[in-house]
Amino acid sequence: MAFIRHVAIASEDPASTAEFYKKHFDLKELYRSPYDTGEDGVWLSDGYIYFAILKHGPKTPQLGPEQSSDFCGIHHAG
Repeated sequence: MAFIRHVAIASEDPASTAEFYKKHFDLKELYRSPYDTGEDGVWLSDGYIYFAILKHGPKTPQLGPEQSSDFCGIHHAG
């Protein structure tokens, strides 16, 4: 049986969004980019599943040629 191990979320403010998940879901921070601000992204985990909180906008990775990157919310699950 397959399990979800990864969720990517596009957010206007990855650092603040990460703080919400850390506070309410007891997730631990693994990495942030850039290291001092997390403005481009923050990666979290509970030891089983991990979350990538990505900065939404033109630099957000597109999942396909027709996909827009100008939205906030769940980007993908894996």
